[in-house]
Amino acid sequence: MSIPRLHKFLFFSTVWLFVGFSSAVAQINEAQVKASFLLNFIKLAEFSTSVRHRQEETGLALCIGEGMDAKARDFFEALNGQSVGVRIVKVRNRYTKSCDIAFLPEDATESERKDFFSASSSKNCLSVVETSEDFQKGGIIAFTEKERKVRFQVILSRIKASDIRLSSQLLRLADIVE
Repeated sequence: MSIPRLHKFLFFSTVWLFVGFSSAVAQINEAQVKASFLLNFIKLAEFSTSVRHRQEETGLALCIGEGMDAKARDFFEALNGQSVGVRIVKVRNRYTKSCDIAFLPEDATESERKDFFSASSSKNCLSVVETSEDFQKGGIIAFTEKERKVRFQVILSRIKASDIRLSSQLLRLADIVE
């Protein structure tokens, strides 16, 4: 599948989730949906000016760690090289302080969790997690399941404390946690 076609597929699979086509949702792999969400989070997140300039020069670092299941990893790695405005997504398989967006899968090891929370402690890192435990520990966004659909929650106080702004369009789709 070519990059533009993959991009369209990921975007429309996210849209279908919110429109509620349950038959289409049943056919979409959960990892595809989450990868699509991450791409849209990138589009709808506004980073500080200095971070945006760095991203324009070196790319936007999406860190996914190493512990993810191989099939799911393929969907997330498909985001590598995707253009988002003038920025290019660069998928990294480890968590470092240079992560712009860090995604922690539920099957991550304890060592990866430690690295994730260290990397995502930066005010310039949008942290996305899959478990409620990791969300309580410090994630800004958490994937959830509601009525057999992938959804997401956002903790407003954490986003306000960061140097990242999420668009009102994204926040309208989120389940807000105060």
